[in-house]
Amino acid sequence: MRGLNEPAKEVEVLQIAVVARPTDAALYAALAESAYKAKNTRVGDLASEKAISLAPAGQRKKLKEELEASRRIRPARKAPLRLPPHPSGISSGTSGTAPPRPANQQTPRSPSVVRPTK
Repeated sequence: MRGLNEPAKEVEVLQIAVVARPTDAALYAALAESAYKAKNTRVGDLASEKAISLAPAGQRKKLKEELEASRRIRPARKAPLRLPPHPSGISSGTSGTAPPRPANQQTPRSPSVVRPTK
């Protein structure tokens, strides 16, 4: 099932489709692949077994290998969320360093160091 790019929703759609066409090995194979992508190995394993049993005898070995490969491959993890620097300069990270200042912003000074201008 291409286009949704949301494996959990693909699983829902394909579960409906296999009820309508219970002898379609290709639908069960697509359901298995989507379930594996959604990290739902139980549904993936059940759909995989059904797809292999419904496939023509000459295609079962290849289909089994493809579905086993799908089961092993996990989608890439998303990069951790990076928050923008806090306006007060407080770092939200654990490194203990403040975020870099913009080039046009001066370093704040204490009032005792600032000399009044005449």
